[in-house]
Amino acid sequence: MTHMIMPLTPGETPGHGIAVFPFLKTAQAIQLGNFTFRSTDDIEGLGDEDAQHVREVSQMLFLQDDLRIRSAAYAMLPSLDLDKAEPMLKELEHVQSVVAYCYSSPHPTFGNPFFHFENASLVVLSPQGVREFLVRPEHHVEATDPSVSLGADRWHNLPGYRGLYNFRHHFWVAKTSRLYPPVPHMGLNIAQDLAHDLASAFTQAPQHHLLPELLRYPDTPVAQRVLTALRWHNRANAAGNSDDCAVLDLAVAFEALLALPKDAKTDRFVDAIALLLGRVPRLNLWAEQFYAARSDVAHEGRADHLRFMPAKAKSPSDSPLYQPLMTYGRQVFRLCVGAVLFGAHLAEQAGLARQTRDESGTVRSDMQDSRRFEFAGRGSFCSDSGHGRCHQRIPRRLRERPSDRNDAWRCKADCRESPRL
Repeated sequence: MTHMIMPLTPGETPGHGIAVFPFLKTAQAIQLGNFTFRSTDDIEGLGDEDAQHVREVSQMLFLQDDLRIRSAAYAMLPSLDLDKAEPMLKELEHVQSVVAYCYSSPHPTFGNPFFHFENASLVVLSPQGVREFLVRPEHHVEATDPSVSLGADRWHNLPGYRGLYNFRHHFWVAKTSRLYPPVPHMGLNIAQDLAHDLASAFTQAPQHHLLPELLRYPDTPVAQRVLTALRWHNRANAAGNSDDCAVLDLAVAFEALLALPKDAKTDRFVDAIALLLGRVPRLNLWAEQFYAARSDVAHEGRADHLRFMPAKAKSPSDSPLYQPLMTYGRQVFRLCVGAVLFGAHLAEQAGLARQTRDESGTVRSDMQDSRRFEFAGRGSFCSDSGHGRCHQRIPRRLRERPSDRNDAWRCKADCRESPRL
């Protein structure tokens, strides 16, 4: 549809782009990779044209019906071409992956994500002229407010924006357009604050300390593996995903994270989990059941058994049921991410990349730079014993036996505090 886009006139330069998290607000600016995100209420220091674009974009953000979102988190971008594979778009996709991952922390009791992926939707907009028919179609529609005028010229061209929604959907908008959530009836969290929440996540949760380094050095083999895994993990947490598809998406996330071989994946998956997290009682049983469910979905299109059974039995009806396999899977995945990143950090700190060079000087390691994956201002994990509870939550769940057949499905988690990022 490039023929519907107004070309630049001679001597005209494209305006700066804007990346916005429509459904995440922030009280203060926060640096994520190469981008600074701040509130749409904050346009201090911007040029007149950029400030006008921010105001226009913020007026387009709606939650539902005529309810406009008061503020959102945005970052100014250099001029970009959404038709090309811009490196900047890949960097923004990494930012979205990390943000969505942090906000999907599972509830300590119920195991469901704190936020679904859609809450961390990211919209990229590039100011440029568009055709009136793209933002105001005429066929089989009627205007609720006929007085609205877009100010198109006689060739039906008008100033507007070309957009990219979650790096998948291209769209066009003009000054009076509205942008809604990708799913209906999506709520906004009252206490949510991007700068505060991510700062807390990066400094207080041991398994999150190294996530900022993924954005600083995204091109190492380890970083690429982890970022790919995070993207699939976030897909598993999409609000519109079915239980079957969520199991398959999370399994792909595990395979990318653990670099599992193409053959004998079940055995390798069980071994890799045990190697990273230790020989936790029943953890291997969960891994076997989870991967069996993944295989059923991949080969038969559905899985009949999606709850964890703590004991092997001749038939599922003979075994008590715990919570869904995904409930434990989300927590196990997060612990594995922390273990992989911390292991990579330890290897680099020890200089293994330099010590494993062959005679030709080739490094036989995933690590290429001893500076990468260092803690942001830290030399070790936080020693607060309270922060270690997240590492013990799954082992407790997997070890506990139901005291009553009638309530065997219930999770007897010890922690009753509100979910942490």
